[in-house]
Amino acid sequence: MASEFFPNLKNSKLNCWSSINSHLIAYRYFKECRNSLIHSDGLATQEVIDWHTKLILEQTPPSTPFRHAFALPAQTLEEPIILNQRDCILLATAVRRLICTLDAALSVAAASEGLLEQRIRKIIGNKPKWNSLPKDPAKKQERVHRILAASRIPEPVNFVNVMSWMQSKGII
Repeated sequence: MASEFFPNLKNSKLNCWSSINSHLIAYRYFKECRNSLIHSDGLATQEVIDWHTKLILEQTPPSTPFRHAFALPAQTLEEPIILNQRDCILLATAVRRLICTLDAALSVAAASEGLLEQRIRKIIGNKPKWNSLPKDPAKKQERVHRILAASRIPEPVNFVNVMSWMQSKGII
């Protein structure tokens, strides 16, 4: 895991380890907005206002961690929450970056290899056509690559090493 997956995940442009707290603040602001929309009749609570302020401070130049700044319309306590559609789209990018960052961190966790094995076995078990691999080495490698893609496994540094690992574990 550490040698075949971590390097690509770590070097990904989506990895935001150095600014993970800023991305978590953005996530938390929108989470509080969502909570307020569901539980407080869509009115701004003190939590919404507090996280709004924290997010504004996070994206204050010159050291903003976000490629595009959130518009963040002003929120007033006990008034309806105002959300900008573009901000909601930018949140999706922040969440995607958080996922990539956490994937990188989790790829070196002690249980990651077992989880990888379980995920691949589950995918193979759900598609009987993947239980038998072609004899032709190029076609076999292509099929295994599709299995990894279907398992939503990141691209390894050296695919042949991963394929050898899968064979040694009896996965393929």
